Amino acid sequence: MRITNDAATLQRSAQQRFLRAVKLHRETMEEKAMMWGLIAFVALALGIVAYAVFAPGN
Repeated sequence: MRITNDAATLQRSAQQRFLRAVKLHRETMEEKAMMWGLIAFVALALGIVAYAVFAPGN
């Protein structure tokens, strides 16, 4: 196998590395978004429960 350093090969490998990095970044962002969505949902649920328990007039 011959190692080629022509511009097309370098461009192709750079594109492949970039696309892998973008894919990894997207997966990481999706995980963070799901985590923050879950945190917001739990906080909202706790707020509703707290209001139901401590609201005046009960």
